[in-house]
Amino acid sequence: MTPSDRPVGEDDLTAHIDGRLPPERREQVAALLRERPDLEADLMRDRQLREELRERLAPLAREPIPNRLRVAMLRGE
Repeated sequence: MTPSDRPVGEDDLTAHIDGRLPPERREQVAALLRERPDLEADLMRDRQLREELRERLAPLAREPIPNRLRVAMLRGE
């Protein structure tokens, strides 16, 4: 089974939302979304939620990693 033969799954839809869908899967996902406008609307809501979360969490992402969570500390080095 080639990538274009397998059914569209959650991994494809998640990759589509994240903008990381491989080119060889894009047409299959696009075809599914044309057939299922309800699914496309759900994915657009998911994409919007992802963007809102990224905006809200951006300040935390810029903070330095606490020493207690650094790999060397976790390994006991």
